[in-house]
Amino acid sequence: MASRSDLAKRKKTKVGLENRSGAKAKRKKMPARKPRLQRPAVKISKTVKFLGVRFVGRSITVGKGVRIGEHSVIYDHVVLGDDVVLGRNVRINPNVIIGRGSVIEDNAIIGYQTLTRIWKAGDGMDRTELGEEVLIRPNTVIYTGCKIGSRTKISHNVVIREMTTIGENTSVGCLSKCEGYTTIGSFCSIHALTMISSFMTIEDYVFIGPCCTTINDYRIDYRREFSYAAKGPTIKFGARIGSNATIMPGVVIGREALIGAGSLVTKDVPELKVAYGVPARLVADVKEEERVAFPKQVIAEKL
Repeated sequence: MASRSDLAKRKKTKVGLENRSGAKAKRKKMPARKPRLQRPAVKISKTVKFLGVRFVGRSITVGKGVRIGEHSVIYDHVVLGDDVVLGRNVRINPNVIIGRGSVIEDNAIIGYQTLTRIWKAGDGMDRTELGEEVLIRPNTVIYTGCKIGSRTKISHNVVIREMTTIGENTSVGCLSKCEGYTTIGSFCSIHALTMISSFMTIEDYVFIGPCCTTINDYRIDYRREFSYAAKGPTIKFGARIGSNATIMPGVVIGREALIGAGSLVTKDVPELKVAYGVPARLVADVKEEERVAFPKQVIAEKL
């Protein structure tokens, strides 16, 4: 049997449901819940392996055999081709396409979007594209708007700023930096600690030794009111730049020319010439045996 205290609680509860006039109190209507926003479906192959990855974006397409490491973040409108590998803590920003078989190692950022004042909103060139079998080593940052060709290798701690185009089969050494708005050709070899200025062109088969510097400004305008049009050097097909060389703004290094180590290049160097010194001076012709050696299939295509 129920105790007196239980009966009193029941009576009190029943009275509480009635108002003073004896009518039953109306329960307040809860506001209708807003429908949840539905994100577009993520297209993921069954062969993808996840290790704690966080998908935060929309319209993500992931191919077959993709492996994604711990704590990686992938934003909107990203396409990962078949057999792509992402290391740990990798960040893929919006509008990035990564081609088949590419490897992005730990802590790399692809499509970085905090840009310089040169960038104009609405340029419509914010897509970042990596070709097939591209290798990006740890801690490298690739800015938005860059296009990197197939089988190109970017080493550790490299910064490639916005609107840079790199061809196929090119390598960029560790701790190098490209200031953006620059074109680098195919089959180039750029060694460690190299500074590639903005608004310059590097053609195919170019070699640049370690610790080289290219400059694009004739005048230092830091905290000054004057302005000028920046123009970087142009390094023609097959040229070779020795270690620790400095190339001044607007200088053209001719086809297959050779610049000695430690040189300061202030004037154009004609094709097939050797120059070195401070400032660099023409000293000899490039020997025939030192011309660019093409693979047989390339020679056949040229003929």
